Amino acid sequence: MRPPTQTQALLTPRPHRQVVLTIPKRLRAYSLFRRSLVGDLARVAARTVTAAVRATTGEADLSVGIIACLQTHGSLANWHPHLHLVVTDGGFRPDGTFVRWPGWPGHDTARLTEAFRRAVLRLFVRRGLFAEDQAAGMLQWPHSGFHVHAGVGVPEDDRAFALRLARYCARNPIAVDPLEFLARVAVPVALGLDVEDREVVQGGTVGRCRPHV
Repeated sequence: MRPPTQTQALLTPRPHRQVVLTIPKRLRAYSLFRRSLVGDLARVAARTVTAAVRATTGEADLSVGIIACLQTHGSLANWHPHLHLVVTDGGFRPDGTFVRWPGWPGHDTARLTEAFRRAVLRLFVRRGLFAEDQAAGMLQWPHSGFHVHAGVGVPEDDRAFALRLARYCARNPIAVDPLEFLARVAVPVALGLDVEDREVVQGGTVGRCRPHV
């Protein structure tokens, strides 16, 4: 992760928000051995969010600031590629004027989710991972498995919270603090999990973390 001074320099003195985008389980395994696909998903997400800001503001020339954090892990270090974006809560006109993204905090995430779903399925067709009829079939799912959450806002003057959010977005699959090193074997001793889940993680921590390296 970047040092705090670099992180602060990347964020303009404007309000920001966290946008989290997830994809359905059916699509996640495709990126396990195609790591470039995760980068493609980030670019699709950035384009989708930028288009949403421009559409809702009615300003087609806005430049939207986006920092993308690619996470490949779930809460148990399982393979769960998803995206955390730190986005300016609006965009900049060519003359530098900042235009706020209207509607906060009640943004239409349903429309944003649908746009992201269609863009990702087009990506899978374009890369030859899906046939067009497969993508069309997934568009008929009543519960798509795609999700966008944009409920965390960052005030422009709260740099400390922005830094904490950036650290959260770039966190590792398993925190180092709960690990105890014994004879070159890392044993998680306190993960805040139920007993059953803790036993699962202890039984395969190294194996679970390996795909995220």
